[in-house]
Amino acid sequence: MKSSGLMCSVLIGAALVPHLASATEFNYTLYSGILHSDNIDLSPVQPTSQNVFIPGLSFTLSQLGSTVQASVIGNLEYRDYLGRAFSNQTFTQAAGVVNWTLSPHRLDLNLADYAGVEPVASLAADTPANQQQTNVFVLGPTLHFRLGQVTSAQATLHYINTYAQKTPEFNSSRGDAELQLTQALSPTTQISANVSSQRVHFTNATGGPDYTDNAIYARYTNRLKQFDLDAIAGWSRLTFNGGAPSATDPLVRLTASYRPTVQSQLALTLQNLLTDAAQSMIIPADQIGNEIAATDSPVSAIGTMPGIATGSAVINSQTFLQRSVVGTYSYSAGRVTLSVSPYYSKFIYQNDATLNLTGPGISAGLAYRLRPLLTLSAYANGERLDYTNLQRRDMALNYGLSLVGRRTPNWSWSISIDHRQRSSTAAGQDYRENEIYFGLMFRR
Repeated sequence: MKSSGLMCSVLIGAALVPHLASATEFNYTLYSGILHSDNIDLSPVQPTSQNVFIPGLSFTLSQLGSTVQASVIGNLEYRDYLGRAFSNQTFTQAAGVVNWTLSPHRLDLNLADYAGVEPVASLAADTPANQQQTNVFVLGPTLHFRLGQVTSAQATLHYINTYAQKTPEFNSSRGDAELQLTQALSPTTQISANVSSQRVHFTNATGGPDYTDNAIYARYTNRLKQFDLDAIAGWSRLTFNGGAPSATDPLVRLTASYRPTVQSQLALTLQNLLTDAAQSMIIPADQIGNEIAATDSPVSAIGTMPGIATGSAVINSQTFLQRSVVGTYSYSAGRVTLSVSPYYSKFIYQNDATLNLTGPGISAGLAYRLRPLLTLSAYANGERLDYTNLQRRDMALNYGLSLVGRRTPNWSWSISIDHRQRSSTAAGQDYRENEIYFGLMFRR
């Protein structure tokens, strides 16, 4: 599917519920700015300065009707390289989920789309020439069963299409089926048993091998006033075509959050799972909702210039075992917003160990409201990446400052200064870059 299905999601949702327009909340921001980079191609020896004109549109849509529920967050951006160092680009970054209730408590139709910008070559620097559009589209029904006062079941059948602009081996068609039996232990606690199977067929000859992903697991959720827990434990097995050995591993995912005060939160995420790049791009609907709430919050978000950032996924047809732990502390009160997040990840590829990777990292951000309409923010993130089979280590560090001023309820301006650097044991992979950005924003 070469075109993003995001707009299809939005249009379908809008067409289905004209009589529920009052239940729909749509917000958008138009922005335009000039970016100056002193090393646009991230060269270690011959940096090229460049000015880039960047207009864009970001938006959120929430629909909470009885027939249609939708959560969509997106960004459409154009990049005009004024010095012609690179060809102009248009990118979309978005995540959208639409649920259409065909028969209340019986049958739903689910539609989701996830568009992003990812690297073409994961080992190379994040230059404009090393970026591509990706898309994951999901469509299918969910059938609900009521088995008792506190017991329910649902069966889900989805078609999934994956597409990458420059890496055809990523392209695939998938069928996914899942059966879930849920028991409510209390108004805040649930436990479920789940069985799922996904059949993956790569539509380009460079992809593969095709495989089947079978999993069986239990899930426990507990949501309290100050503490939330979502834990999954089970097993998954990948069976490949063409004689490649199967892979079996525990399926573990745990997310816990604790809110000791109204202003602060501690969160921890652990996972051990067999997956691939396409499946890792699928975002749960509640997470999209949290991102919409953060984006629409009147509190200025930590960060610098608006726009689309390149992801870190390795875009290919490989499956891998991902082991990771992420901790987050966040605080927001009065004039101050703070976030600190250390993490550690390990990626073990099943059929080609070339890109096996381990490494810790940490990100932090601080925003301080100098005046009611003026906010200063700073961020820093660093990570160490060890490619064990390539005898390669990369050390990356990014940091920056931004100042955002609001002139009216709708109009604001921003100026930011960013620094990016990487040192690598691989020849020719070091770089340093400084960026300055000034932009205007109109927000509805």
